[in-house]
Amino acid sequence: MRRAADGVATGSETDPPGRALPLTPIVPEGGEWTMSAPTVKPGDTVRVTVTKVLPFAVLVETASGMPGLVKHVGPRHGDVITVTVTAVDDEQERFRGTVPAL
Repeated sequence: MRRAADGVATGSETDPPGRALPLTPIVPEGGEWTMSAPTVKPGDTVRVTVTKVLPFAVLVETASGMPGLVKHVGPRHGDVITVTVTAVDDEQERFRGTVPAL
């Protein structure tokens, strides 16, 4: 990586010109990193992707990456289903849900 006179990294010798990266760290406003609140709460209806099928339930994941467990309803790995959140474990950052009745 080369450093230009103005303190900007310009990449390696093989990088095309004009792709400069600043050397200053990017810190959120206020100067502190914070953890976000859980993305779901009991009673929410969310679309999730089935990540694993178990004999008694399926493991799922929200679009934001929060894992959950839903009693077996017959979906296959990779299916996208809609579930109602029944409980959230804030400490473990996961949830339990059911498939709403049609």
